[in-house]
Amino acid sequence: STALGTVTFTIDGTRKLIGVVDTNGDARVVVANLSVGTHRVTAAYGGSALYRPSTSTTLSQVVAKASTTTRVVSNANPATRGTVVTFTITVTAVSPGVGVPRGYVDLVVGGLPKALLLNQAGRATYSTSGLTVGRHTITATYRATTNFNGSSGSVSGQQRIV
Repeated sequence: STALGTVTFTIDGTRKLIGVVDTNGDARVVVANLSVGTHRVTAAYGGSALYRPSTSTTLSQVVAKASTTTRVVSNANPATRGTVVTFTITVTAVSPGVGVPRGYVDLVVGGLPKALLLNQAGRATYSTSGLTVGRHTITATYRATTNFNGSSGSVSGQQRIV
């Protein structure tokens, strides 16, 4: 016969989650907000009329930083000299990572770096009318944070000013 009852999962000695034993004898819990680092997890079966209580050995669960993708888009490419060109930078987590990256991106426009703060949606914008005629490489580099790895992206095909 299959064990019935509940299993208490304890994370880092303090956080407790309850899982119900299913017909296969398995108990599961889903945890989506563990911080980056190594977490200690134990499982304690509460026992039943047929089975005694038991506790697992400690499992070390490692949560790594999420990878990111940085995308840079121009609102006008090509653009006429003197026209205001707005660059939108979007930083997103790469699955299985979750959440919205926050912090800074370093945008290089016309050879000059600009530190931009990402908003709550993981976006930043920068506008300029000072680009000279020709092709310009526009690159944004997201600075790694506690929870997210850094990444870089560029305007596809360079920014053209005619």
